[in-house]
Amino acid sequence: MTIFIRGNAVNETNLIPFHSIIDVLNGGNIEFLRVTWMNCLLFVPGSMWLNYSTSKQNYKKRVFQIIFFMLISIGIEFVQGYFKIGVVEVDDVIYNTFGAVIGNTADLWSERLISITKYTILKIKSIMIK
Repeated sequence: MTIFIRGNAVNETNLIPFHSIIDVLNGGNIEFLRVTWMNCLLFVPGSMWLNYSTSKQNYKKRVFQIIFFMLISIGIEFVQGYFKIGVVEVDDVIYNTFGAVIGNTADLWSERLISITKYTILKIKSIMIK
């Protein structure tokens, strides 16, 4: 969707990190903030799903999954540049990767919350049975 949604043939490249935020702070288009958040949120569900669907997570697997999503983001930017669709920005890669980190962390927290909840329920159940 991020590749084929645009109808304009633009061949721009922006390799300055955080350029969109700097532009907004200098009085630029506030729309860039929405685009920034959308780039972050775009990769959250995929990262959470990948964590959920793979067995027994550990630190190395989580780092690999974040790198995997970063490479997907780089691939999307490459396709945009090759076919001259949209603007190729390093910011998109940064924000997509950050979204993958958010999804990965949310999955980790949900696993811990479920574990704590199960433990608490079992403790209450054992107290009630006595």
